[in-house]
Amino acid sequence: MNLPNKITIGRFLLVPCFVAVIFGLGNRPLALSIFCIAAFTDALDGYFARTRGLKTTLGSFLDPLADHLLIITALISVTIKGMLPSWLMWTVITRDSVLLLGGIILYKGLGKVERIIPSGWGKFSSLFCLATVILTLILNFTPPHLPYPRTILWLAGWAALFIGISGIHYLMRGSLRLLRTK
Repeated sequence: MNLPNKITIGRFLLVPCFVAVIFGLGNRPLALSIFCIAAFTDALDGYFARTRGLKTTLGSFLDPLADHLLIITALISVTIKGMLPSWLMWTVITRDSVLLLGGIILYKGLGKVERIIPSGWGKFSSLFCLATVILTLILNFTPPHLPYPRTILWLAGWAALFIGISGIHYLMRGSLRLLRTK
């Protein structure tokens, strides 16, 4: 278990901490701090993996899984708390569900697990989702909440756009891989 993989495992462990703090304690500044640390670990593990030649098969599987778990959990949490409209959460859940189904189809068609290489569109969608959650938590430190400030809606709209584009891009890449094998 190398350093980037340990950092990724740390991100997995921060997800239930975030949920416990936002729902159990209701401490939004602490939830924001935990979320920012978890988001930072995404950049940190990737940096160490690339610059120190520590990329592993395990890391290429765990890292995107940790990213999706963090983003989906955070979006569900802030949506349940009434801080963000539900359409962004459902956009992410729908895209990830379709991509999971596509991955299963790709596995069945190829007979092996293919390494998923993140696309620029996927990175943009993650970045905008992370920024949306961070801004949402900042603008909602204490009740009463503002009714979805324009800035949050603007950022969420960009996140949704990149989520859609990345979903289409991943589906096209997977379809091309499947067609090349036939």
